[in-house]
Amino acid sequence: MQWATNDGTAFEGVDYVSGQDTLSFPAGFTARLAGVQVVGDTVSEPSEFFFVNLANPTNATLADDEGRATILNDDG
Repeated sequence: MQWATNDGTAFEGVDYVSGQDTLSFPAGFTARLAGVQVVGDTVSEPSEFFFVNLANPTNATLADDEGRATILNDDG
């Protein structure tokens, strides 16, 4: 299955590095990790989010084709 990031309140190139790849699920697995790099800063701001869209599953169905990732503010 393919995954790709999409902006929410966090923006590609400013808050995170966009990503896309393919995930494989061995038999019996229901979860996998998709790594996305966060761009750090020192600006105090509200926590922000971006989406991870899923597409083209093989031999499976998706309960939902979109996930939401939150970047928590860690600046004073």
